[in-house]
Amino acid sequence: TFTLNLNQTTDELLAQMKPKTRYNLNLAQKAGIEVKEDNSETAFEAYLKLTKATTERQGFFAHTPDYHRQMWKHLHHAGIAHLLVASYQDQPLVTWVLFKHRQTLYYPYGASSRLHRDKMPVYAMMWAAIRFGQTHQCHTLDLWGSLGLDPDPQDPRFGFHRFKAGFGGTLQEYVGTWDLVVDQALYPIVQLGEKGRSKLLGLRKKLRLIKK
Repeated sequence: TFTLNLNQTTDELLAQMKPKTRYNLNLAQKAGIEVKEDNSETAFEAYLKLTKATTERQGFFAHTPDYHRQMWKHLHHAGIAHLLVASYQDQPLVTWVLFKHRQTLYYPYGASSRLHRDKMPVYAMMWAAIRFGQTHQCHTLDLWGSLGLDPDPQDPRFGFHRFKAGFGGTLQEYVGTWDLVVDQALYPIVQLGEKGRSKLLGLRKKLRLIKK
């Protein structure tokens, strides 16, 4: 994952960005992209709509709308989840759900429209997330995921990795995700089911792309 140190001045944060990232951020600001926290039901439904559009456009699978509603219901009520909306001329273009826990701000969920992408709304969104974290006395912004220390430019997720890297954070690697096997007899069946599920999702992705 990439982590950003929020205990820095505006000048320091801008200085550590890659030149292209600063350029795109400046472009978004000049274009009039507005970002605000909006935890209303209307904004959350817009987030779900953009999530559906994003998964269909990029060909990946996300949690179900019911999962997101349960997540929002409990974590927003607990003061953890916050919804930021980036708009152009009052039209939502990018929505992010952020988790604030103790002194760390996490970016686990985001969605975007294909409209007005030339105005770089996602860069305005990231800057707003940084400022949000500072306003709420967070020390760290965890961007939640990367392709590791040696990313493959051919990986379809490379663009997202490069976007995060552009803000100049620290790339941290952890031990990874492991299964805790509590039943040796059933575990091979679980593995077989997971392989079948992966193939099914891959087939659904190909069919979705063919329909386009």
